[in-house]
Order: sequence, then C-alpha cells, then structure tokens
Amino acid sequence: RPRQIILCGGIARKNRLLSQIIADVLNCPVSISEETQSTARGAAICAAAALEKEPGYDSLAKAVRRMKGGIAYTLRPVAGHVSDYERLYGIYHRIHDFFGRENPGLMEELRNGFSARP
Repeated sequence: RPRQIILCGGIARKNRLLSQIIADVLNCPVSISEETQSTARGAAICAAAALEKEPGYDSLAKAVRRMKGGIAYTLRPVAGHVSDYERLYGIYHRIHDFFGRENPGLMEELRNGFSARP
C-alpha cells in the first residue's frame, strides 16, 4: 500500500475536489506537485542522467533527487468520506457479483430485449 501519491499536471492543480476524492478513495495522502511542466522536467531529468557524470548525473536516481520539483500542498483523506467510498465500493462489488457471476446472462438479456422486439 503506498504511503503517498503525488499528482501532477493541470487537472490535479486546477481541480482540488478531484484530488480530494482520489485521497479519500485510496485512503492515502495525495500531494500536488508545484511543477507546472512535469513532462518537460521528467524529460530533462532523463537527459541529465543519460549524459552521465559531468555535466549530468551518474544515475537516474541522483538526477531525480537533485532536479525534482517540490510539493505545492497535500490533501489528507477525510475519514467520513473514506468510509462512504468503502461502503459504495462494497455495493459495487455486490452488483458486480449479481450481474457478472450469479446472473451473467441478465445484462445481455436486458441489452438485447430492447434492440429486437418479438
């Protein structure tokens, strides 16, 4: 189980609600990167590691440690939300088992029942 998840990119920075939902569903802190150009920074880190030694880094791990961006803020799971999502997931599982395992032809029957009338 991860101890922390770091989200990057425009959606993570612009949609705090979505990021909070991810923290609640996964029951794990979610940090939002302060980096606005994560893809470009990742490419630069890989290039620096590929150069090796001077002027680069002799390993990708070292390049990441030296060049990674910071964290803008961290969202922690909300206990009440976590329990709600766990309950919803349990309901989803029961519905899945009902339609997918116990009555596998029911959805197909429903789907086909409206496309061709007797």
